[in-house]
This record gives sequence, C-alpha cells and structure tokens, in this order.
Amino acid sequence: MIREAFGIPQLCGRVQIPVAAVRMGDDGVPRGIIFNYGQTWIDQRRFSIRHLKDFGLGKNTMESIILDEVQDLLKTFRKTLGKPISTQAVFNVAIINSLWAIVAGQRFSHDDPKLQKMVAGVIQ
Repeated sequence: MIREAFGIPQLCGRVQIPVAAVRMGDDGVPRGIIFNYGQTWIDQRRFSIRHLKDFGLGKNTMESIILDEVQDLLKTFRKTLGKPISTQAVFNVAIINSLWAIVAGQRFSHDDPKLQKMVAGVIQ
C-alpha cells in the first residue's frame, strides 16, 4: 500500500463527496464502504476483502461463476440484437445473480421471477 511504502496517510484515503451526506447515520457518521473515508474506510475495506476471499474472491470458482453470468449476458444481448435495451436492468440482474451464486451457491436464469424480485428489492 502507498501508506506503508511512503508513510504518507494522506495518499491512502478517499475523496469526500457531497453525496455522502445522504448516507449518514443518525449520529452524523457516514456508514458503509462506499461513502466512508479515513481509518473507518481502511478498516472496513480490510474486513470486506478478508471475507470476500472466504467466499472465493480471486479463486477459480469465482471466475467460473462470472463466466457463466457473462454467457447469460451474451444470450440476452443476442436476443435483443438491433432493438433498444436497458443495459442497467440487464447488468443489475447479472450482478445480483453473481453475488447470489457466491453467497448462496445457487444461480437463477435471468428471467426467473425469484431473481427479478431480488433485483427489485435491492434496487429500491
């Protein structure tokens, strides 16, 4: 890491963005990984990476899950060739499906109502 290499903690942080005010806790402290900064962000990042590795981050099993999802994405794009498509909806389904496969060990087809319900619940 830069901080360890150069001993300059200012180079290891994140930019504070105004949108972070939307994600403040009741005590005025930002919550989560995305909207956090400083030592809290560093601690949460370490925690997340450590636990994602437990789920297979960086291993061949995760690669195969992602490749399966890419194949389904390509099928979806081929079906809609030459027609307008909402890529956000298609990518949201693929991302949620990949995460679900990593966490629960189960994949859904992209048109499965259970998957569509999960995506709708997360996006809201």
